Amino acid sequence: MRLSSGATARAALLATLAALLIVGTHAGTTDNIQDLRESLPRKDYSFADVSDEFCGPLPASGTLDNRCSPDYQQSIVVIILLGGVIGAVAFAGGMIFMIVRCCDGCGGNMPSTGRCCSRIDDHPGYTKTTKLFHLIAALAIAVALLAAMSFALGADANDLMHDSIENTRRSYERTAESIQATTAFMKNNVTRIISDDPTFSVNSSIATTVNSVNDVAATTLMYVRDVGSLVDLFETLRKDFVYIGFTVATGLALFGLLGYFTSYAAMLAASLSILTTAALFLSLGIHLGTSTTASDMCVYVKEVQNQTQWTEGHLDAILNCNNGSLYTTLLDMTNKTASDAEERACTYMNSFCGSANVTCPGFSVAACNRSSLLGYINAATVDDEGVSRSVRNCSTECTGNALETGSLFAVGNDTTARGWDNFAFNLVQPLYRCDVTLQFFKDAYEPLCEDFVQSSDKVIVASLCAGLVDILAIIVLFRGEKRFRKEFSMEHFSADEINPEIEL
Repeated sequence: MRLSSGATARAALLATLAALLIVGTHAGTTDNIQDLRESLPRKDYSFADVSDEFCGPLPASGTLDNRCSPDYQQSIVVIILLGGVIGAVAFAGGMIFMIVRCCDGCGGNMPSTGRCCSRIDDHPGYTKTTKLFHLIAALAIAVALLAAMSFALGADANDLMHDSIENTRRSYERTAESIQATTAFMKNNVTRIISDDPTFSVNSSIATTVNSVNDVAATTLMYVRDVGSLVDLFETLRKDFVYIGFTVATGLALFGLLGYFTSYAAMLAASLSILTTAALFLSLGIHLGTSTTASDMCVYVKEVQNQTQWTEGHLDAILNCNNGSLYTTLLDMTNKTASDAEERACTYMNSFCGSANVTCPGFSVAACNRSSLLGYINAATVDDEGVSRSVRNCSTECTGNALETGSLFAVGNDTTARGWDNFAFNLVQPLYRCDVTLQFFKDAYEPLCEDFVQSSDKVIVASLCAGLVDILAIIVLFRGEKRFRKEFSMEHFSADEINPEIEL
């Protein structure tokens, strides 16, 4: 069996593409995709080097303030365009191959009569042989099987990626809900503390500030939910686009097998595969860009795992705690209000302990503070017309108006001071310290930095394999478009027309 020089070159091309497919499948593991991400040069639109730090290097303020640097954004777009460029080259190459396939080879003679891709008799010099009929059919079956394997890999990875995005979005929304619930609880506590203050001298602006904090939290929650709805919309579109891409690519490869019975099926499948090849490589670029962004961010998310306090930095571009505004003001106001209530309680206690019927063991107004005040109140007793009462009970049970009022003011202001202390410690300080923000990144680490990145890498691998399979399908099915025609059947040829020379 003899191969012509042209056939040898074409056979070498097929062998090279098959080898590329095998190598691509072997190299296209998630570990190697991770190595690829790390080795990709970061360039902006002018091809200047860009830092691989998430959202770019920090400015002098030490926080990104919800903004990524334009250079970093451009570098991610360039990575996405890389897949688009490969897809465009594959599309152009497929179109050129389709056109020259209709001739007598690249640069050869056009059909002498009739349309392009016409009967074999219209192509001078085209070898009449049936020897490649079954070889092309076997290659078409192999392509269909490889396409089905790529579909299985891609569909599974696509579902995993969708789940990870949903889990990350829900974690983000839960963070906003937690902040809003805290501020709503804070608002109710302010109302209670103010109502418990017997002097009604508490700084009323605290209530106004808490209302502002609650309004901001409610607005933030609404914004997060709106963003979540957009994420759901675009994620659904992304998932469907990827799923349709894998499905169509596999369907065309299977449809191409019908070329065994009608050559036009092979022609149609090969022609449409040019479009799916471009779409698959574009999908590869998009997922490579998003996984690169997530991987960059997760360098800093991983550092959060061992932190006990939020620190401003790169992650502010995702969720800015902004603890320098309302929370700071509210914390200062509550601390001052608690200190004022404590000072009033000590003043009332000093006056109360000076009464003839009151015993205050060890009381000293100079030593009266937040830690000692409660002990003084619990130790003090009142002789209420022969009945010994504690100061706390006297505030409601003493018959003497002066005793009842004095104890009421001392106990009431101590209660107020402790109420504001608890309010600041349990509600304001966690918001001020960004505890909820810190917890969000801890909770989001698994769905974002493990599930999302790994599943995105699997989609990249599946897109790469499916794209290579599609390229192979284009070549095989365009070759099969003529080889599957009836004029190549043994019945059509006479024995002396059969040429043993094989030309791919």
